[in-house]
Amino acid sequence: MLFNSTEFLFVFLPALLIVFFQLARVSRRLAAGWLALGSLFFYGWWNPAYVTLLLGSIGFNYTVGRALAQGADVGSKRRKHLLVLHQAWRGLRVRMGHNLAHSSRAGRAASIALTFLVVVVGWVFFRASSFDAAMVIVRGMAGLNGISLPDMVAARTGALAPWLAAHGVVFTPGGGRDFAMTYVWVAALLPIVFWAPNTQQIMQGFQPALDHANANNSANTSPTRLAWRSSPRWALAMSVVLALGLLSLTRPSEFLYFQF
Repeated sequence: MLFNSTEFLFVFLPALLIVFFQLARVSRRLAAGWLALGSLFFYGWWNPAYVTLLLGSIGFNYTVGRALAQGADVGSKRRKHLLVLHQAWRGLRVRMGHNLAHSSRAGRAASIALTFLVVVVGWVFFRASSFDAAMVIVRGMAGLNGISLPDMVAARTGALAPWLAAHGVVFTPGGGRDFAMTYVWVAALLPIVFWAPNTQQIMQGFQPALDHANANNSANTSPTRLAWRSSPRWALAMSVVLALGLLSLTRPSEFLYFQF
């Protein structure tokens, strides 16, 4: 069951949301528990054996998170080690400008770049079929497997091409159009990644999640035009997105959760 499958869109998702919102009126813990069970069911649809792996990962992350949160008040040797890691990460975040309220523009840029780099590298391990396959991709991303460019680049760079070849860059025939289109897409989508509001900000005037922060919080604001509201424009935009999604259901696509 994938996100673009009919059983997910027309059976699983509606049932999950209906029960979730009904339970949220009674108890937020019940709603959160139902959502957790639904998530485990979704990921176990392909192979139930992997549910145990997910439960182990959830338990480990929860235990470490609780230990880090309580690290200042405990004295055990193990938790002291966790506290050291926590303080080291805090120090790195501050040094890289994570404290946005008091950081410079350079610090904020460094913090955003570091987060983006960690997420991109993390996706490789998330999607790779094995650890060795992930390391091959990471080495390629770092240029350790060599650099290959299409002949089109050599023709466009002129006198720079021999210098690049002398420094290990290999020019191969074909692929020029795909190479150019890749970077056109990257250039077009990066502004969305860095500057577009997230879903929590778009829905800031409502309650998109349990225990959602107050909409008046300055850290949770977004441009007014991009904040969701009940209007014909948003209805039209959502209808277009829904139609495009339904029309593409029959197309096989590899996306972030393809491995599941």
